[in-house]
Amino acid sequence: MTDDDIDAVIQLAGATFNDLMQRLGKRPEDHPRTTLFQQVRHRHLNATDPESQWVAEDGDGTLAGAACALRREGFWGLSLLVVRPDAQDRGLGRRLLDQALESARGADGAIIISSPDPRAIRLYASAGFALCPTMGASGVVRRERLADPVEVREGDANDFAHTESVDREVRGTPHGRDIPAMLEGGMRLAVSDLGYTVFGENRVVTVAARTREAATELLSAALIGLPQDSEVRVNWITGAQQWALEVVLAAGMDLRPEGPICTRGRLGPLTPYLPSGAYL
Repeated sequence: MTDDDIDAVIQLAGATFNDLMQRLGKRPEDHPRTTLFQQVRHRHLNATDPESQWVAEDGDGTLAGAACALRREGFWGLSLLVVRPDAQDRGLGRRLLDQALESARGADGAIIISSPDPRAIRLYASAGFALCPTMGASGVVRRERLADPVEVREGDANDFAHTESVDREVRGTPHGRDIPAMLEGGMRLAVSDLGYTVFGENRVVTVAARTREAATELLSAALIGLPQDSEVRVNWITGAQQWALEVVLAAGMDLRPEGPICTRGRLGPLTPYLPSGAYL
């Protein structure tokens, strides 16, 4: 992939996920990520992991699929895998995944956040990944039901060393330059002494903390900080994140099943933690 491919990859991803939602009888995402977030994401990954960004084309040069991965020290993650709807079921997804996994050689651990597409889930399981079911939450936040997060403040570049320290304890490896990329893409950072959260565009992007009490405060702060009276989303809540379920239920949000988090090898405890779909 090159930077010249980015707009086509963004369009392909949007069309592919909308097609999946229609096939599953669900409505497309109400608040899709902005083009800015996506453009920053792909420019960033092209710069940090150029050997892990791939596109597949038809004979006429039409984009048929894309795979994007990242490597942070011993941590490998799949940021995106999409195949154009009319090019699916031909083994292209497997070939793109195999290509992306080349950059996982020697990694301590690997993580993929799957869509709810049964074919994608089967693909990741067949590649040796363990599957952990997740729930997602959406709805208008009942702010009056959430405790005031008094220990949380707005973060900035001076807090990046703190986020790296928390990441190392919770994920096993820091996000590194991914956090600045999230903020460049329009997100906000909030921190406490024991953790941090990134949020924006009507969704909570990620939460990482050293204690569940700190994670609870950070998630509450993110929900309160999102636009009032609009539907917001919290994604990929595993069974290990009961603290998150307690917060979203207290906020009056609805729960629904999502695709699994898929892991392989040795990672951090991943709790208290809500991963980012783009940056894991």
